Amino acid sequence: CGDIQNLIPMYLDEALEAEEMEKVSSHVKKCSLCQKELADYKASWDMLGEWTDIQPSANYVSRFWTKVSIQKKWYEKIWETIQENIQQKRWVPVLVTACVMMVMSSFLIYNYAQKDIKNGRLVKIDAVDVEMVENIELAENLDVIENLEFFEDFEIIESLDV
Repeated sequence: CGDIQNLIPMYLDEALEAEEMEKVSSHVKKCSLCQKELADYKASWDMLGEWTDIQPSANYVSRFWTKVSIQKKWYEKIWETIQENIQQKRWVPVLVTACVMMVMSSFLIYNYAQKDIKNGRLVKIDAVDVEMVENIELAENLDVIENLEFFEDFEIIESLDV
């Protein structure tokens, strides 16, 4: 069936040799699946035969490109929306407040960084962190040290059993 179904379009176009045409014709008479396939192809061919070309009006192309050129780009639409919203008086206090907060925060961050640089350090470290950095080797081996105490206790218990 697969080979015959592949030949059906050429069968409808009568593009097959006489031997293959007869082979397809005899198979289609016996096989209901291929009969349906042939009927579907015929229906498609018939619809294509009824196809009529639609001719656009003479000035269609020029009207199309004129409309395209008139349309605004996406960023122009966004900019116009922003401008319209800014022109409304209710957004002015919000924008002024946002700008003032940005200026103040950048000023405060700059001054804080300058103060720490003048003190000779970039960030403040408390005493616990300083001790941890000084004793980093002990901190890295803390798990091993804790496990050693466990093994010592275990050895004591073993020696009691003997």
